[in-house]
Amino acid sequence: SEVKIHPAAGTTSASFLKLGIGSRATAMAGAFTGLADDATALYWNPAGLAQLSRPDLRIIHNESFENIRHDFIGYSRPLFGGTAAAALYGLYTPQDIERRSGLNENDPFEPLTTPEGYFGSHDIALHFSYARWLRSGLAAGAGIKFVQQTIDSDSGWGTALDLGALYRVPAIPLTCGFAVQHLGTPITFKDKSYPLPLNFKLGAAYRINPQIVTTVDVNQPIDNFLFLAGGVEYTPIPFIALRAGYRYRWHGLELGDLSGLSAGMGFSYPFEQLSLVADYALVTFGDVGNSHRISIGVLFGAPPAAKKKLTVALLPVLTEGTTFQAQLSSTTAAQYTFSPMQVTARIRMLSRNTTRFSVKGESTSSDVQSWEGVLQSPTPPAMQVEVGEKPGEGDTYKHISFRSEPALPVKNIRFSIRIPISEEWQKILVWTEDEAKIKPELIKKEEGYAYYQFTLGGLQPFRIELR
Repeated sequence: SEVKIHPAAGTTSASFLKLGIGSRATAMAGAFTGLADDATALYWNPAGLAQLSRPDLRIIHNESFENIRHDFIGYSRPLFGGTAAAALYGLYTPQDIERRSGLNENDPFEPLTTPEGYFGSHDIALHFSYARWLRSGLAAGAGIKFVQQTIDSDSGWGTALDLGALYRVPAIPLTCGFAVQHLGTPITFKDKSYPLPLNFKLGAAYRINPQIVTTVDVNQPIDNFLFLAGGVEYTPIPFIALRAGYRYRWHGLELGDLSGLSAGMGFSYPFEQLSLVADYALVTFGDVGNSHRISIGVLFGAPPAAKKKLTVALLPVLTEGTTFQAQLSSTTAAQYTFSPMQVTARIRMLSRNTTRFSVKGESTSSDVQSWEGVLQSPTPPAMQVEVGEKPGEGDTYKHISFRSEPALPVKNIRFSIRIPISEEWQKILVWTEDEAKIKPELIKKEEGYAYYQFTLGGLQPFRIELR
């Protein structure tokens, strides 16, 4: 189909403001107005900042064709009942543009003069934004940016305003957004003014399920035809996201239909008090070349829900002193006396489709004083755990076993045990059912007992030896 050039093409200044910010959003073809849920929201839709509940630092590098580089550093944090953000970003080229006088440009035989040196150019924006929820489901945001463009020794300045709104539709996982970008004063070079690339946009994000979100955007700039963009983000496992998008311009893409494609992926890993994020995007520009964008982010603090302690309801437990025939190993059955343990859990960290819990069991009647491990589960665990003991013979002080309902995969368990102090033994060893030997760490001694700690992969039988 025929590709048309807009009558106002090339008439605006500060074209670097059109490049987009962030590897996640650009991998989805810039269809981010209705999603806008990280620190780059100050660019795509400032109202989206209201969704942020933790401080968010983003550093982004864009390596494009012809050695053009585009960098961004931004920080957002909850403030005064909303979220504030600040960023510095810009575009720069190396000092390899030839400076010529142009004195011979009318000479048909030798129109070019000898180069008189080289120069570069750079564009910079200092950006501040703020957003907050006005009422349930509706957020508004605004941003102001100060723009400077420099080429060789000439510079121009301008100021721009961004406005945005975000609405969460009740009862369905749909969010709609609206934004006005780059509304401001023209930039003047050598007594001639050029308007900023004003843009109006509508967008929506629909979450099909916890793993898939789709987005769509409609953009109408003042210097080009209408753009339609769509994107998708798929999270097959909690820490990896795959993304793709396509951007189409009414009357065709100037650089060919394939120039609207973009794709990328992201990695995130939550710790106790921060989360690390890394994203990559490939944006195609047809025959001109490709743009590679890398983003690194740090979200500070635990999610709000992770700061709350959650006591998990226990299932009915057997009365203390009842017995149960348990299997200590594949060949040995032993009679254990079981006693109930008080089990609690607290949320350690959240991801998109699962939650990691810190689960703890405590006993008042067993030599296993407590254990604490980690459990990944989509819902809070409600578990009954009982610890069983059987006296040993010879060097074996006791056999320990556990039974739980349901049998949840609690991992990396730190055990705390107590042993009566006696002059008859000099050291303590723990043996697992597969004959792995562990030397516990002495924590303290008091009231005739010595207290030790050690770690196992899960709730599994072990025996305690005193030598």
